[in-house]
Amino acid sequence: MITELKIIQPFFVLSSNVYLKRYAPGSVISHFYKFKCTVPSGRPVMVVPDGSTDIIFECDPERPSAEICGTVNKSTPDIFRQGKTYFGVRFLPGGLLQFHDLLAKDLADQRYGISVFLHDRSCIEAICCETDFERQIRLFMTHIFTEINKNIRGRDQLCLMQIISQIHEQNGQLKMTDLEKSLHYTKRHISRLFTSLTGVSIKRFSRYLRFQSAMNSLNSSDPKTLSQIAAECGYYDQTHFQKEFREFSSMSPGQFHKLLQASHYYDHLIIR
Repeated sequence: MITELKIIQPFFVLSSNVYLKRYAPGSVISHFYKFKCTVPSGRPVMVVPDGSTDIIFECDPERPSAEICGTVNKSTPDIFRQGKTYFGVRFLPGGLLQFHDLLAKDLADQRYGISVFLHDRSCIEAICCETDFERQIRLFMTHIFTEINKNIRGRDQLCLMQIISQIHEQNGQLKMTDLEKSLHYTKRHISRLFTSLTGVSIKRFSRYLRFQSAMNSLNSSDPKTLSQIAAECGYYDQTHFQKEFREFSSMSPGQFHKLLQASHYYDHLIIR
């Protein structure tokens, strides 16, 4: 099931002393999150590929704002302002196909302010001025998600979710012939549909999910060697694992694991 996907942005968590997270089971939303940035101003927070779309609110009562952000294609620096609080909504891969006139395929490596797309912009201010995490979630679901939900496309999105689920189950090693058999479409149609809806190819998207799986394994309490993780996540060998992980995170798997351990990653994280 696609809901089993654990999509993470670990450097968001490490940019704050307390990172609140609440899952949304049974929804096209992966989870909601909230944090106060403690990273010195001007120092970037790295964003890594995840195949997802986020809507991020900067909770400044004097300058409330919100942006919709597509997946990045490689490790990319982002600037969060020190001392500012952020509320975010992370959609499952394929969960957000359209936000008003914005299509998911046009969001890859892009971000846009959402105020110009909303009929009632006061909801942004209401979310940004609210200090309670649970009430922010309710405000989002009531005033913004209802508009998003109108744009969810039945057959196309169902097909997309099936493709992503199979990619996840096969650790990115999915064969197009298997998709043809399960979906009863030609591989050409499947490839075109996937790229038209997400903006990236199935092959590249598979790499994103494999990388996400590797990050979760490196952050697991179950100790495994790098060779074991590489094999379980579908990498051909250690060289392949090291090269792709560095491309997507700007560090080696070993460096990433040591950073999480030294930073006491789970001490920052509160899951509700």
